[in-house]
Amino acid sequence: MKKTLTIGGTIFVCMILLLATLRSLRAQGSGTLVVLSSVAAERPRAANAVYGAAKAGLDALAQGRCDIAGFHLPEGGLETDFFFHRRAFKARDHTLIRCATRTQGLMVAAGNPKSIRALPDLTRRDVRMINRQPGSGTRLELDQLLREASIDAASIAGYEAFEFTHLAVAATIASGMSDAGFGIEAAAAQYKLGFIPLLRERYYLACRSEIVDARPVSSLIAVLKSPEFAALTGQLAGYDWTGVGETLGADVVLGARSGAGSVLRPEAKTARSR
Repeated sequence: MKKTLTIGGTIFVCMILLLATLRSLRAQGSGTLVVLSSVAAERPRAANAVYGAAKAGLDALAQGRCDIAGFHLPEGGLETDFFFHRRAFKARDHTLIRCATRTQGLMVAAGNPKSIRALPDLTRRDVRMINRQPGSGTRLELDQLLREASIDAASIAGYEAFEFTHLAVAATIASGMSDAGFGIEAAAAQYKLGFIPLLRERYYLACRSEIVDARPVSSLIAVLKSPEFAALTGQLAGYDWTGVGETLGADVVLGARSGAGSVLRPEAKTARSR
Protein backbone atom coordinates (compact mmCIF):
# COMPACT_ATOMS: atom_id res chain seq x y z
CA MET A 1 0.00 0.00 0.00
CA LYS A 2 1.09 3.59 -0.57
CA LYS A 3 2.08 5.82 2.31
CA THR A 4 -0.84 8.19 1.88
CA LEU A 5 -4.41 7.54 2.95
CA THR A 6 -6.67 10.16 1.40
CA ILE A 7 -9.92 10.50 3.33
CA GLY A 8 -12.12 13.52 2.68
CA GLY A 9 -13.65 15.44 5.59
CA THR A 10 -11.56 16.79 8.44
CA ILE A 11 -13.94 15.89 11.29
CA PHE A 12 -14.37 12.36 9.96
CA VAL A 13 -10.60 11.89 9.49
CA CYS A 14 -9.80 13.02 13.04
CA MET A 15 -12.37 10.70 14.60
CA ILE A 16 -11.21 7.66 12.64
CA LEU A 17 -7.48 8.19 13.17
CA LEU A 18 -7.79 8.97 16.87
CA LEU A 19 -10.00 5.94 17.50
CA ALA A 20 -7.68 3.66 15.54
CA THR A 21 -4.70 4.91 17.58
CA LEU A 22 -6.51 4.54 20.89
CA ARG A 23 -7.57 0.99 20.06
CA SER A 24 -3.94 0.13 19.21
CA LEU A 25 -2.66 1.59 22.49
CA ARG A 26 -5.34 -0.25 24.45
CA ALA A 27 -4.41 -3.54 22.78
CA GLN A 28 -0.71 -3.18 23.69
CA GLY A 29 -1.52 -1.99 27.20
CA SER A 30 0.67 1.12 27.16
CA GLY A 31 1.71 4.13 25.11
CA THR A 32 1.36 7.89 24.83
CA LEU A 33 -0.96 9.72 22.45
CA VAL A 34 0.40 13.06 21.20
CA VAL A 35 -1.83 15.23 19.00
CA LEU A 36 -0.18 18.00 16.94
CA SER A 37 -2.17 20.56 14.97
CA SER A 38 0.63 21.12 12.46
CA VAL A 39 3.98 19.53 11.67
CA ALA A 40 6.50 21.44 9.60
CA ALA A 41 8.99 18.61 9.29
CA GLU A 42 8.53 15.38 7.37
CA ARG A 43 6.03 13.07 9.08
CA PRO A 44 7.63 9.82 10.27
CA ARG A 45 4.38 7.83 10.31
CA ALA A 46 3.67 5.21 7.67
CA ALA A 47 0.16 6.41 6.93
CA ASN A 48 -1.03 9.97 6.45
CA ALA A 49 -4.48 11.45 5.96
CA VAL A 50 -4.77 14.25 3.42
CA TYR A 51 -7.78 16.56 3.31
CA GLY A 52 -9.10 17.55 -0.10
CA ALA A 53 -12.15 17.78 -2.33
CA ALA A 54 -14.02 14.59 -3.23
CA LYS A 55 -13.04 14.66 -6.90
CA ALA A 56 -9.37 15.17 -6.05
CA GLY A 57 -9.46 12.20 -3.71
CA LEU A 58 -11.07 9.95 -6.31
CA ASP A 59 -8.55 11.09 -8.90
CA ALA A 60 -5.73 10.21 -6.51
CA LEU A 61 -7.28 6.79 -5.89
CA ALA A 62 -7.70 6.09 -9.60
CA GLN A 63 -4.08 7.12 -10.24
CA GLY A 64 -2.67 4.94 -7.47
CA ARG A 65 -1.56 7.87 -5.32
CA CYS A 66 -3.62 6.82 -2.31
CA ASP A 67 -5.42 3.82 -0.88
CA ILE A 68 -8.70 5.26 0.34
CA ALA A 69 -10.76 8.24 -0.85
CA GLY A 70 -13.83 9.68 0.84
CA PHE A 71 -16.70 11.14 -1.15
CA HIS A 72 -20.44 11.81 -0.93
CA LEU A 73 -23.26 11.32 -3.40
CA PRO A 74 -26.74 12.88 -3.30
CA GLU A 75 -29.92 10.85 -3.06
CA GLY A 76 -33.13 11.61 -4.86
CA GLY A 77 -32.13 11.64 -8.52
CA LEU A 78 -29.49 14.36 -8.66
CA GLU A 79 -27.03 13.55 -11.45
CA THR A 80 -23.84 12.04 -10.03
CA ASP A 81 -21.69 12.02 -13.14
CA PHE A 82 -19.91 15.16 -12.00
CA PHE A 83 -18.13 12.94 -9.45
CA PHE A 84 -17.20 10.23 -11.89
CA HIS A 85 -16.63 11.95 -15.22
CA ARG A 86 -12.98 10.89 -15.16
CA ARG A 87 -12.59 7.61 -17.02
CA ALA A 88 -9.64 6.60 -14.80
CA PHE A 89 -12.02 5.58 -12.00
CA LYS A 90 -13.26 2.05 -12.74
CA ALA A 91 -16.18 1.17 -10.48
CA ARG A 92 -15.81 -2.57 -11.07
CA ASP A 93 -12.31 -2.52 -9.53
CA HIS A 94 -13.32 -0.72 -6.33
CA THR A 95 -15.21 -1.40 -3.12
CA LEU A 96 -17.16 1.18 -1.14
CA ILE A 97 -17.23 1.28 2.66
CA ARG A 98 -20.49 2.74 3.90
CA CYS A 99 -20.06 5.56 6.42
CA ALA A 100 -23.21 7.60 6.87
CA THR A 101 -26.22 9.26 5.35
CA ARG A 102 -26.26 12.96 6.16
CA THR A 103 -28.27 16.10 5.50
CA GLN A 104 -27.10 19.12 3.51
CA GLY A 105 -28.96 22.41 3.31
CA LEU A 106 -28.85 26.14 3.90
CA MET A 107 -27.15 27.36 7.05
CA VAL A 108 -28.48 30.72 8.20
CA ALA A 109 -27.87 33.01 11.18
CA ALA A 110 -29.43 32.02 14.48
CA GLY A 111 -33.08 32.98 14.51
CA ASN A 112 -32.99 33.40 10.72
CA PRO A 113 -33.22 37.23 10.82
CA LYS A 114 -33.33 37.47 7.01
CA SER A 115 -36.24 34.97 6.81
CA ILE A 116 -34.39 32.78 4.31
CA ARG A 117 -36.58 29.79 3.41
CA ALA A 118 -35.30 28.37 0.11
CA LEU A 119 -32.69 28.75 -2.64
CA PRO A 120 -34.49 31.63 -4.45
CA ASP A 121 -33.97 33.77 -1.34
CA LEU A 122 -30.23 33.75 -2.05
CA THR A 123 -30.86 36.08 -4.99
CA ARG A 124 -32.33 38.81 -2.78
CA ARG A 125 -30.38 42.06 -2.56
CA ASP A 126 -30.26 41.95 1.23
CA VAL A 127 -28.77 38.44 1.35
CA ARG A 128 -25.09 37.57 0.99
CA MET A 129 -23.89 33.97 0.92
CA ILE A 130 -20.59 32.19 1.50
CA ASN A 131 -19.81 29.26 -0.81
CA ARG A 132 -17.53 26.20 -0.75
CA GLN A 133 -14.43 26.00 -2.90
CA PRO A 134 -14.72 25.08 -6.61
CA GLY A 135 -14.46 21.32 -7.16
CA SER A 136 -15.76 20.33 -3.74
CA GLY A 137 -18.63 17.86 -3.67
CA THR A 138 -20.78 20.26 -1.68
CA ARG A 139 -20.36 23.07 -4.21
CA LEU A 140 -21.14 20.71 -7.08
CA GLU A 141 -24.34 19.66 -5.33
CA LEU A 142 -25.33 23.28 -4.78
CA ASP A 143 -24.66 24.10 -8.43
CA GLN A 144 -26.87 21.20 -9.49
CA LEU A 145 -29.67 22.37 -7.19
CA LEU A 146 -29.39 25.89 -8.61
CA ARG A 147 -29.63 24.56 -12.17
CA GLU A 148 -32.70 22.51 -11.31
CA ALA A 149 -34.31 25.61 -9.78
CA SER A 150 -33.32 27.72 -12.84
CA ILE A 151 -31.33 30.11 -10.62
CA ASP A 152 -28.40 31.95 -12.19
CA ALA A 153 -25.42 31.76 -9.84
CA ALA A 154 -24.35 35.21 -11.03
CA SER A 155 -27.46 36.64 -9.38
CA ILE A 156 -26.31 35.50 -5.91
CA ALA A 157 -24.23 37.96 -3.91
CA GLY A 158 -21.21 36.18 -2.43
CA TYR A 159 -21.37 33.15 -4.71
CA GLU A 160 -17.71 33.60 -5.71
CA ALA A 161 -16.53 33.91 -2.08
CA PHE A 162 -15.68 30.54 -0.55
CA GLU A 163 -14.27 28.59 2.36
CA PHE A 164 -12.70 25.12 2.37
CA THR A 165 -14.73 23.36 5.07
CA HIS A 166 -18.28 23.12 6.36
CA LEU A 167 -17.18 24.51 9.71
CA ALA A 168 -15.48 27.51 8.10
CA VAL A 169 -18.71 28.31 6.24
CA ALA A 170 -20.66 28.03 9.50
CA ALA A 171 -18.16 30.24 11.32
CA THR A 172 -18.42 32.91 8.61
CA ILE A 173 -22.20 33.00 9.03
CA ALA A 174 -21.98 32.99 12.82
CA SER A 175 -19.61 35.98 12.68
CA GLY A 176 -22.16 37.97 10.67
CA MET A 177 -19.92 38.25 7.59
CA SER A 178 -22.43 36.28 5.51
CA ASP A 179 -26.13 35.50 5.79
CA ALA A 180 -26.27 31.98 4.39
CA GLY A 181 -24.22 29.07 3.10
CA PHE A 182 -24.73 25.51 1.87
CA GLY A 183 -23.40 22.73 4.09
CA ILE A 184 -24.08 19.94 6.54
CA GLU A 185 -26.49 20.14 9.46
CA ALA A 186 -23.79 19.13 11.95
CA ALA A 187 -21.76 22.27 11.19
CA ALA A 188 -24.84 24.46 11.62
CA ALA A 189 -25.60 22.79 14.95
CA GLN A 190 -22.05 23.31 16.22
CA TYR A 191 -22.37 27.07 15.70
CA LYS A 192 -26.02 27.16 16.81
CA LEU A 193 -27.19 28.36 13.39
CA GLY A 194 -30.55 27.91 11.71
CA PHE A 195 -30.74 25.13 9.12
CA ILE A 196 -33.03 24.50 6.13
CA PRO A 197 -32.59 20.90 4.86
CA LEU A 198 -32.42 20.53 1.07
CA LEU A 199 -31.03 17.05 0.34
CA ARG A 200 -29.76 13.80 1.77
CA GLU A 201 -26.49 12.29 0.68
CA ARG A 202 -24.51 9.11 1.26
CA TYR A 203 -20.92 9.29 2.43
CA TYR A 204 -18.56 6.48 1.42
CA LEU A 205 -14.91 5.54 1.55
CA ALA A 206 -13.66 3.99 -1.70
CA CYS A 207 -10.69 1.65 -2.05
CA ARG A 208 -9.37 -0.92 -4.50
CA SER A 209 -11.15 -4.23 -3.94
CA GLU A 210 -7.85 -6.10 -3.70
CA ILE A 211 -6.89 -4.39 -0.42
CA VAL A 212 -10.19 -4.58 1.46
CA ASP A 213 -8.91 -7.49 3.58
CA ALA A 214 -5.48 -5.95 4.15
CA ARG A 215 -4.78 -5.06 7.77
CA PRO A 216 -4.89 -1.23 7.45
CA VAL A 217 -8.28 -1.28 5.74
CA SER A 218 -9.76 -4.06 7.88
CA SER A 219 -8.62 -2.16 10.98
CA LEU A 220 -10.31 0.97 9.67
CA ILE A 221 -13.56 -0.95 9.12
CA ALA A 222 -13.28 -2.36 12.65
CA VAL A 223 -13.04 1.19 14.02
CA LEU A 224 -16.13 2.23 12.07
CA LYS A 225 -18.07 -0.68 13.59
CA SER A 226 -16.75 -0.17 17.11
CA PRO A 227 -18.81 0.97 20.14
CA GLU A 228 -16.32 3.82 20.65
CA PHE A 229 -17.02 5.21 17.19
CA ALA A 230 -20.78 4.88 17.72
CA ALA A 231 -20.53 6.77 21.01
CA LEU A 232 -18.41 9.52 19.45
CA THR A 233 -20.55 10.06 16.36
CA GLY A 234 -24.02 9.33 17.71
CA GLN A 235 -24.69 12.94 18.70
CA LEU A 236 -23.74 14.51 15.34
CA ALA A 237 -26.79 16.35 14.01
CA GLY A 238 -28.05 15.27 10.60
CA TYR A 239 -26.08 11.99 10.46
CA ASP A 240 -27.56 8.50 10.16
CA TRP A 241 -24.95 5.78 10.79
CA THR A 242 -27.11 2.79 9.86
CA GLY A 243 -24.93 0.14 8.21
CA VAL A 244 -21.63 1.92 8.90
CA GLY A 245 -18.66 -0.26 7.98
CA GLU A 246 -20.54 -2.39 5.43
CA THR A 247 -18.73 -2.99 2.16
CA LEU A 248 -20.41 -2.93 -1.25
CA GLY A 249 -19.22 -3.26 -4.82
CA ALA A 250 -18.78 0.20 -6.32
CA ASP A 251 -20.42 -0.95 -9.54
CA VAL A 252 -23.52 -1.98 -7.58
CA VAL A 253 -23.92 1.48 -6.03
CA LEU A 254 -22.69 3.63 -8.90
CA GLY A 255 -23.51 1.55 -11.95
CA ALA A 256 -20.97 -0.03 -14.27
CA ARG A 257 -20.76 3.11 -16.44
CA SER A 258 -19.24 5.40 -13.81
CA GLY A 259 -18.61 8.22 -16.26
CA ALA A 260 -21.74 8.05 -18.38
CA GLY A 261 -24.38 10.02 -16.55
CA SER A 262 -25.44 7.32 -14.11
CA VAL A 263 -27.37 8.17 -10.95
CA LEU A 264 -27.07 6.73 -7.47
CA ARG A 265 -28.53 3.24 -7.43
CA PRO A 266 -30.19 1.36 -4.54
CA GLU A 267 -27.62 -0.60 -2.58
CA ALA A 268 -28.66 -4.07 -3.72
CA LYS A 269 -26.85 -6.92 -1.96
CA THR A 270 -24.40 -8.95 -4.02
CA ALA A 271 -21.70 -11.50 -3.35
CA ARG A 272 -19.28 -8.60 -2.89
CA SER A 273 -21.50 -6.96 -0.27
CA ARG A 274 -20.86 -7.98 3.31
